[in-house]
Amino acid sequence: MLRWDLNIVARPGYKNNGVCDVARRLGYSGIGLNHVLEAKDLAKKVPDPAASISSVSLNEKKRGLSISDPEMDVKPLELEIVSRITVNVYSIQDVANYESKMKKDRKGYNIVAARPMTESSLKRCCESKVIDLISLDLTERSIPKLKLTYVKVAQGLGISFEICYAPAIRDSTIRRNTIANSQALVRLLRGRDLILSSGAENSFELRGPADIMNFGKLFGLEPARARASISSAPAELLKKSTRKGMCKGVIKVLKK
Repeated sequence: MLRWDLNIVARPGYKNNGVCDVARRLGYSGIGLNHVLEAKDLAKKVPDPAASISSVSLNEKKRGLSISDPEMDVKPLELEIVSRITVNVYSIQDVANYESKMKKDRKGYNIVAARPMTESSLKRCCESKVIDLISLDLTERSIPKLKLTYVKVAQGLGISFEICYAPAIRDSTIRRNTIANSQALVRLLRGRDLILSSGAENSFELRGPADIMNFGKLFGLEPARARASISSAPAELLKKSTRKGMCKGVIKVLKK
């Protein structure tokens, strides 16, 4: 079964080789290189995903990392890299501008994601026919309130929701907030249409698939749902994104 981490933060000006290589050796079959922007930056030139993906290569000389998932007896020989854009939106107008920008030129991004910072922008994101993934900032004590009516609309449009675990590794207060907010989100979604990702900014923040499934259980996911959140759920998200027919996307497959 393929394992995915759809949120590894792309670092402009760097090749991202180290974090991609660690992801493969931890047992992931695919990752998403995520370009994160503020809504105000959309007026500027949107980063070309092909540039960051094409520069990635695997380091065959490194050794020592082992797979933490006992069910995987071999390391993936290939790593599929897909492109993602995430924009922090604060208003209904921000979401509208984002949709307009992506409709005109998606620039080859496989995944169009949004991080709504207010309840109004959250509601609007749940109604979007352009956005594939909603990634809430779960690190704060008070976050935009996600209502069941919003969830039903979003799920009807094929939109998934994301929980990122890396921020919880950085700080104890953030960890408490992330766990509490994630548990509330899992209850509301009933574990469906949920993706667990790292949001890692470097290789030290990556964890193996088995560790992520344990995070999922901590967040209130049943074992089967936790496993799906890094396997079938990301795969289904990519299929839905492709079916929209808005772009072919930028994909690179690295072979060891």
